[in-house]
Amino acid sequence: MPHFAVVPGPPRPNPLVLSRARLLRALDDAAAAPLTILRAPEGAGKTTLLQDWTAARERTAAWVSARRSPLAPAEQSAGPSAAFLAALLAGAFDVQDPEEAVLVEEVAREAADGAGLGSVLPRLAHLAARNLLILEDLHLATGFPAEDLLLDLLRAMPGLRIIASTASLGSIEVRRPLLELDIAVIGPAQLAFTTEECEHALAGTTLQDQAEEVQRLTGGLPRWVRFLVLSSSAAARSRPGRQLSAVLDAGAADLAALLSPPAVSAGFAEFLLGACVPEELPAALAARIGGVQDVEEMLSDAEQRGFLTRTADGGAAVIPLLRRAVLASAGKTSPAPLHALQELCGRYFLAQGQPLVALRHAMAVDSLDLATDVIRHHALELFTFHGPETRKLLEGVSLRRLARHPAPALALAVLYNSSAFRRIRGAELATLAMSGARAIFRSMPAAERLLLILVEAVTLRGSGQIDKSAARARTGLQTYLEMPLAERERIGPLESVAIAHLGISLWRDGATEEAENAFTRAASLAAAQHQPDYEGYYHSLSACILAGRGDLTGAAQFLQRCSNLGWGSGELHHYSVTPLRLAQAMTALEVGEPAAAKAALSGVLDQADTMELWPRVRYLDALADLAAGNPAPAAARLEEVLANKSGLPPISGPEHALLVRAQSLLLLAGGLPGRALAAAQSLPTPERDMVTARIHLATGQAGKTLSTVIRSGAGGSLREQAEVAGLSVAARLQLESGLAPGVKLELARLSVLYREHGLRLSTALLPAADLERVRNAAAATGHDVGLDPFPKNVINSTAGMPDLTPRELAILNSLVRSGSLAEIAGMHFVSVNTVKSQLRGLYRKIGVAGRDEAVNEALRRGLL
Repeated sequence: MPHFAVVPGPPRPNPLVLSRARLLRALDDAAAAPLTILRAPEGAGKTTLLQDWTAARERTAAWVSARRSPLAPAEQSAGPSAAFLAALLAGAFDVQDPEEAVLVEEVAREAADGAGLGSVLPRLAHLAARNLLILEDLHLATGFPAEDLLLDLLRAMPGLRIIASTASLGSIEVRRPLLELDIAVIGPAQLAFTTEECEHALAGTTLQDQAEEVQRLTGGLPRWVRFLVLSSSAAARSRPGRQLSAVLDAGAADLAALLSPPAVSAGFAEFLLGACVPEELPAALAARIGGVQDVEEMLSDAEQRGFLTRTADGGAAVIPLLRRAVLASAGKTSPAPLHALQELCGRYFLAQGQPLVALRHAMAVDSLDLATDVIRHHALELFTFHGPETRKLLEGVSLRRLARHPAPALALAVLYNSSAFRRIRGAELATLAMSGARAIFRSMPAAERLLLILVEAVTLRGSGQIDKSAARARTGLQTYLEMPLAERERIGPLESVAIAHLGISLWRDGATEEAENAFTRAASLAAAQHQPDYEGYYHSLSACILAGRGDLTGAAQFLQRCSNLGWGSGELHHYSVTPLRLAQAMTALEVGEPAAAKAALSGVLDQADTMELWPRVRYLDALADLAAGNPAPAAARLEEVLANKSGLPPISGPEHALLVRAQSLLLLAGGLPGRALAAAQSLPTPERDMVTARIHLATGQAGKTLSTVIRSGAGGSLREQAEVAGLSVAARLQLESGLAPGVKLELARLSVLYREHGLRLSTALLPAADLERVRNAAAATGHDVGLDPFPKNVINSTAGMPDLTPRELAILNSLVRSGSLAEIAGMHFVSVNTVKSQLRGLYRKIGVAGRDEAVNEALRRGLL
């Protein structure tokens, strides 16, 4: 049992130890508290700091120590508690003679026997009290409640200040938040060398330029910095850039000997291996690793030796230098125990809700079974917050093995698809994974088959085969619906992720109703499994679909659900938050707030071109500029995007139609109806009809507009119905005098669509003159169509446009690029005579006599 006693002042200075002014200042601040704990492993410079501080501050203090005290008397009647308390009292009072020393021992004995220090301390009132006591080696006071005695003394002597150094975490520090005393702690992190202090210590060695890495490897503990300094002499002739590696190689044998029997016990070496497996060792995991051993004793011993650092909650982290050495040795000599420990740690962190840490342990031993469990329980968190690292951990696995483990394959496919990174590799993943699985596909459980179908659907989507992806998605959903409940449960928390991603494949192919059903099912599954983040993401997908179809009321309900769940309020990966921002932007545009729409898109716009939903982001960004009255710069940006879309993630036909539609509207708003009409020719028939009807309306050809909308019927989606009604009423107001029944009917339709669904943007984008007529007619008939927030001239009416055929428009554009009829004929694969005939019809329609006049007139009318 160590014997504590008052010793004559601080030890002699150690000239080899670095004095650190920053720690003197830290101790100045801390010493105002009744108790200051100075904790760090042996060799960290605690005693040197106390010695420097008392000398620099001219503080008179009593020193109580176990290592520097004289040997305990051969016959010591007092127990360890009384002996320890006697040493503290001898330091707290100025004891001058043997009689006073005997009195102090009697008081300590009575207090230790239960008399209470406060009741017996008055017997020492005649002694002069000191105000500063320095207690060295508190960690050596074991086997009795030393720290409780220390607290009792501070409570009984309020004017006393104690600075206690220790090499291990004690109960006072653990209980610190619950104690009424003010307790300051200067811990290992503060006592560790900074990078600058490492530079000073490494001066003159081969490592002097690698102080930062040395500080990381050693945790800044002086003992291990000195170890590397000593090892550096053996690597003095190493090549530039390899000095640190050479030093580590040179010191590897010494470290191995230091960390293995007989330097440590076999039980301690086994525990140290377990402690090295996780980067940070929580107290609960330490108990599992330690098994039947006294874990706290092991941790305390390792901390005192400087093998690890402790946290106030009882956890620990092995010094990286030692962790590296232990794991390297175990990988060669004890692979089976190391594998078991990695599995144990992975399962522990999975249970604690730390999926990335769990996945690191899984992949450290190539355990795809554990990786599957991690992904099934925490897929969305890994995709949202840890995408790049998750991808790096998984992409070293062979495609053959991924074919037999669908969950990791799915994760990798999703991660490839959620950014611009290696989409070709994603397609290869789907093809080869499915190829490798065909032999076992039919014998696979239904849950595994579903996940493999999902891998294929996601990666086909990422490679631009949207239609094939949607087909596989339908197969996957049918497989899911036919699965018994027990098979669905095998998928685990990944069940909702699978359904949602199948829905995204359908959405991108334009099958919005099927996609919406998938998202609704996924949200219900997430709610049942208490996954609020997953549920919020799926609600945002539903909101985006409904807003796109024109059901703003339904979209608002889903957005409110997202808000209630807190989804989107914190930091999220741009891929995950994009549907929410799209829905918010569409909602803002419908209420006439383009600035709010731009604000919603701002967080994802910079990353838009790296993810699969980029067409929708670009489309809404263009509409926001249009609604704000800035069509020209938006048209230029969109034209550049369309010109370079081959370098962007692949898009579907419906997504391309969105972009072309926006381009046509921007060109029309910019006074270029001819170019708008030419751009619209690439659209599918329904979309082309609506865009050309709008262009005809702007150029005074209301009859053509009305014919087109009548031919289109009432429209399909709510948004299409609103567009048809708006164009119809505008055309009728141009063609019919007064408020004809047809006008009143269409105004009533517009009013219902606004009141029940919030739709008004398509009407607000009518040409200025038509918009004014619709406003007046709505006011006259008492129909509220919601146009008040919008400006009066988003799109101006333009000069009448001649009735040119698509071929004549193409020939007109060719006149600008070429002066030769033969070249123009070659461009269009027709004869020169055909070009001449088309030019004559063109000149007649626009009222000119020659080529130059035709070009000038076309520019004036916005045909070019």
